[in-house]
Amino acid sequence: MMPNQNYTLKFTDNIRPINAWDYCRSHVLAFGYQLVLLRSNLKKRAAILRQLFTLFNI
Repeated sequence: MMPNQNYTLKFTDNIRPINAWDYCRSHVLAFGYQLVLLRSNLKKRAAILRQLFTLFNI
């Protein structure tokens, strides 16, 4: 299921609208990457990164 590409997220009027899907994807990836950095197990780290990348088709 793909989100509506035309949906825009506005914080204030002077900031131009941004694509909500790109915004969510970048934040989820950044958050997931920080979680991954907390892990010490390299196998888990690789698996989590692989899941994130396949989930967002990067």
